[in-house]
Amino acid sequence: MNRNLHHIITTIITVFISVTLYAAHTNAERLSLLQPLIQYDLAFNTGVTTDSIILWEKLLTPELEKQQRYDILFQLKAMAVQSSITEGNISLAIDNANSMYKKAKEIDYPLGTALALRAIGNTYLSSSTPQVAIGSYEEAIEIMQQIPEADIYLKNALSQMILIKLNNRQMAGIEKDINYLEALCDKRPDSPCYFYLPCCRAFYEIQSDKLPSALEHLQKMERIYAKHPYPYFLLLIKYLYASYHIAAKEYTQALQSYDELLPYVKEPGSCKESQTSKNPVRTKTYRYHKNGQKFFH
Repeated sequence: MNRNLHHIITTIITVFISVTLYAAHTNAERLSLLQPLIQYDLAFNTGVTTDSIILWEKLLTPELEKQQRYDILFQLKAMAVQSSITEGNISLAIDNANSMYKKAKEIDYPLGTALALRAIGNTYLSSSTPQVAIGSYEEAIEIMQQIPEADIYLKNALSQMILIKLNNRQMAGIEKDINYLEALCDKRPDSPCYFYLPCCRAFYEIQSDKLPSALEHLQKMERIYAKHPYPYFLLLIKYLYASYHIAAKEYTQALQSYDELLPYVKEPGSCKESQTSKNPVRTKTYRYHKNGQKFFH
């Protein structure tokens, strides 16, 4: 009886929250709140929860399809896929990414196909298959290179691929990729997307054990974040500082950075401290580090 009552109460609360989210904004207001994410191709932002993105994608899709605003539609669908990943619903994310790809092919919309391939790559990454994810990103990048208006998506997809390669120590050709990203970013050095260049350079220097240079790039990231305080940027800063501290064998500082990231990791059991390790702080930091690629999409 108590179990049934708890289920009923939970259902009522869920419905109430959904109705509140639905009634809170008109479609125009929803699009206005989503604008920074759409403009700069961000996964999330303050004031727009993952739950909101998942719900708003369903609410906005009919209107966007009717208006043929495919540029917004497919970016919103990609954001919803990422939100499902963040919520830990990988199966739903995979289904939606595949549906997104099918839709883009049906209407012959190359940018939608590229965004869908990137979303599919994100699902592979969250399923711990980074090499397959990299293949999807490479396909997406190849399409984006042929679309003039895809510049911002190209920068972000390229930086994602670079960070994942670095995280898995796939160093072959990585300097060429970073130089290409630099050429793209130099076209608009005042754009928030310029953040990804020092981000990739910092991680490259960390993985190459060039820590003084890595620190300089980390500080550049912080200066850009001060001008463009998007939460996703802060996550990357914290993760790379943790990586920096690990490389410097400063495990306590690394652990502090990782602990600040813990609320964003959806597998609370994956980073438990070893009870048998001679150096539990060091063990724990490496286990956090292993899950780091979760922050690269």
